Amino acid sequence: MNPNPEFYLSLLALVLGTAGSVYLFIEWIVHKRKYQFLLLWSIGLLLQYLFQIPAILSNLGKGFILTDFNAFFSLTLSLSFLGLLLIYLGILYAIGRARKTHRRLVIWFGIIAILYSFMFYDHRIFTSDTPTLITAFLFYLPLYGLILHALWKWHRQQDWIKTRLTTVGILMLAIAAAIGIVKSYVFLWGGLAYPPAFWFIPSSSSQPMFVLQSLEIISFVLGFLCVHRNCFKNSKIVVEE
Repeated sequence: MNPNPEFYLSLLALVLGTAGSVYLFIEWIVHKRKYQFLLLWSIGLLLQYLFQIPAILSNLGKGFILTDFNAFFSLTLSLSFLGLLLIYLGILYAIGRARKTHRRLVIWFGIIAILYSFMFYDHRIFTSDTPTLITAFLFYLPLYGLILHALWKWHRQQDWIKTRLTTVGILMLAIAAAIGIVKSYVFLWGGLAYPPAFWFIPSSSSQPMFVLQSLEIISFVLGFLCVHRNCFKNSKIVVEE
């Protein structure tokens, strides 16, 4: 079976996401590990794409047994959410608003890690739509909303946003978060259209999901590349929450 166009878009996002992650990590090393947001964004980008590996295999026409990936999903769904948390925390560091957020984010991640471990334990088959609803409304949608809120605060700090490139970067990050919100609703709508045991079908066979996931990664990469150098001078500013 020949790869479809969505596969090539996903591959492009994977390449750009990996390259962007490596570049940000090198920048973190070059600047003597001083700017934490570089490391957070680097790891966050890398973790965002792990969940898509089975979907890429599916679009290549490779067959696999869904329950064989239970341990994989238990780990990577948690890590994907962690990646998004790190992206959010990196934005807070970049604008000087990261104080007093670490403990809350650690607790939030711990809850979803325990939830997914329970959901996929011992080849368990879903018999309810509750996991899909919880994932969307208690985790991903609120986190994307927090990212947009942080970006809005960033945009309002007009005293130091002097370059057009920075403004474009913030816009690209906002677009990525908006795409994430749309993606969450598409997954929710698709997931509720199938029996709970077939929850993976909307993410593996839905062209909109595949395209949205790829565009989200690409937008994040472009946004970080546009804003990261301007963040160097602002990271010293501590803004009260």
